[in-house]
Amino acid sequence: MKLHQPQTRSAFTLIELLVVISIIALLIGILLPALGAARSSARDMACLSNLRQIGVGLYAYAQDHDELLPVSFYGGGAAGDQESDWVVQVSAYISGDAANTYVGGGKNLPSPVMQCPSAIIDSGRLHYGAHPLIFPVWFNGFATALGQYPMYQMKRPTEILFIADAMQNTGNPSQDDGDSYAALDRLDGGGRTPADLWSPDDYYNSGSADNEDPIIEGANKDRNFGDGEGDLRWRHGAGDKSDGSDEGSVNGLFGDGHAQINQRGTLLKKNVRPD
Repeated sequence: MKLHQPQTRSAFTLIELLVVISIIALLIGILLPALGAARSSARDMACLSNLRQIGVGLYAYAQDHDELLPVSFYGGGAAGDQESDWVVQVSAYISGDAANTYVGGGKNLPSPVMQCPSAIIDSGRLHYGAHPLIFPVWFNGFATALGQYPMYQMKRPTEILFIADAMQNTGNPSQDDGDSYAALDRLDGGGRTPADLWSPDDYYNSGSADNEDPIIEGANKDRNFGDGEGDLRWRHGAGDKSDGSDEGSVNGLFGDGHAQINQRGTLLKKNVRPD
């Protein structure tokens, strides 16, 4: 007589299925923060690469202009003068675009080198701002007494900030949405009234007692122009928020061409006081 063999079952039981789902959920919970950190780190590195390329463009510009760096913004001078800024002037050395005024198409140069991958607003041709002591504003006589900055004047190139992450416009209809102001006018608490504009008095003095003090860092917010344009934007790391977070870091290009991540409290007065 043949004995009946019980059939084997290959399906998961409910308990086994729940265990597998729990393990998968646990692994996702472990991996997601690591993946987020990796993406953030990749964006930081891409931004630093942008700044290094901008540095190459600035040095090439200076070589062709008797070691003088461009002004951050120019316009409203003599009749027939066309508006321009440092981005337009150095783009020929980065992307090969020869336009050197806004009218010539320069304002709309679509170079990704000028766009930070961590910017909160994706649009805008420019997400970085220039130091107004080194790249002064020349506009309708509303300018400092500063001329173009000579590269040979620097005595501390590794310490002097040139270009950095800047706040973006959030919707002023007279400006391009997402654009940053070409000059960091509010760097270390500066402003856009004649009394607040940078002057030669702001240059580095080795006897200044506050050279090692942290700079005034600004509000860390993207907002309409006319409401704090020219601030640094601490959008990397934990600072990629739109609520004025006091966390995060700002990426900057320095006078010797190196780019670095700067945590809150690490940019000092001496870093924004050129020689």
